[in-house]
Formats: sequence, C-alpha cells, structure tokens
Amino acid sequence: MRAALDELNVGIRAEHGVTLEVRIGIDTGDVVVSTLGDRPGQEFVVVGDIVNQASRFQSAAPRGRILISADTYRHVRGSSPCSR
Repeated sequence: MRAALDELNVGIRAEHGVTLEVRIGIDTGDVVVSTLGDRPGQEFVVVGDIVNQASRFQSAAPRGRILISADTYRHVRGSSPCSR
C-alpha cells in the first residue's frame, strides 16, 4: 500500500501540489466476516474487537508508518524485514 501510494503521489503532486499520506494499524485475532448483499458497492464487512483495536493503532501510528500490536509482533518477530 505504501509503495502504491508513493507512485500515486507522483501524479498528484505534479497535478495538484499535494501529497497523500497513510497510517496503518495491525492487530491479530479472530474477526467476523459477513456479506452485505443489501448494501450496494460493499460486498463484505469485518467486525470484532480486533478490528476496533487495529483502528486505534492506525489512529496512533505516525504518518507514513505502521503500528502493530504486541500479539502481532510475537507472530512476525524474526521474519525477514520488508523492503521499506
């Protein structure tokens, strides 16, 4: 997502003189995924405490960064770092 935003920003900066930024929050756990057949344009909804917690992490993350929960960190620590 961040790489795609960097590419998108090239055109946006040139055309409009602004830069879009993203904050990402990630938590790990069980969620409920349901279809929303009666809502045009939206096929699925995801709900649960994990979704709410990830939303709070997203709000607290610095611009352009990713904030993860301790549970998520335990799952990914020791993994290869991403390219950014």
